[in-house]
Amino acid sequence: MAQRLVQRIANGEIMEHPLVEVIVTYASLLSVVIAVVDITYPLPEDARLRLYLVDLVIVSILIIDYVYRARKSGDWRGYIRRTFYELPALIPVGLLALLESFLAGLGVLRLLRLVRVLRLILIVSRGSRFLSIAESTAGRLKFMYVVGFAAITLVFGALAIYFVESPVPESQIKDLSTALWWAIVTATTVGYGDVVPVTPLGRAIGVLLMIVGIASLSMMVGIVATSLAKALEAAGAEDERIEEICSMVRRLGELDRSELEYLKGVIEAAWRAEQAKKGSSGS
Repeated sequence: MAQRLVQRIANGEIMEHPLVEVIVTYASLLSVVIAVVDITYPLPEDARLRLYLVDLVIVSILIIDYVYRARKSGDWRGYIRRTFYELPALIPVGLLALLESFLAGLGVLRLLRLVRVLRLILIVSRGSRFLSIAESTAGRLKFMYVVGFAAITLVFGALAIYFVESPVPESQIKDLSTALWWAIVTATTVGYGDVVPVTPLGRAIGVLLMIVGIASLSMMVGIVATSLAKALEAAGAEDERIEEICSMVRRLGELDRSELEYLKGVIEAAWRAEQAKKGSSGS
């Protein structure tokens, strides 16, 4: 497993730092939400412009990530051949919208249909990119990574619900602070019900956030429980070693040469362990 992980890092398939992968993963997911909102919702011009600017920032992150992976692989041409299906995900939504409005003004219907097909391909490509990065990240998160993962989940969940719900007149989520409040309440499964999504896509985001919130809490509890069990086990082993030393010292005159050498080895090993603890605490 470890060798396979190292090989995948060397090939540029995944980054070395899990939290960086989490950010890129959620950026990919948020880009899917933006692409879907752009197609399905009649937004005001100022809201649509903000949406395109956010998407441009996300696409920049995805491009940096893709270039990094390609260079890390050592064979960027081969990497592009293997991951060609991810390239449409690097097209900004605003660029396709601009092209679509330009072709609509010229009345070029066939090319206009092609652009609309490209919009659907972009959504599928971004979805596949999200799944591939999420798969590479899963199972490699330690406790602090899980905490960071939960925090990033809340931020991206709030952004996603804001983009989906804010254009809808019936929605209560009109600003980012309300969106963040909703994300925290939903992820922790408190469920006050004071703010609720009214669109199908918003409710789908809520379901995902609840699942991720429950999973994050479960992982944190599991990691803490495992750490405590290991600490108790180590403390028990140390108590047994101390008791063994005391027992041998009490019958010191009865020990033969081999038992005496064993006692010296145990004491020396304990001394080295304490010296190592002092050295690490001092540094």
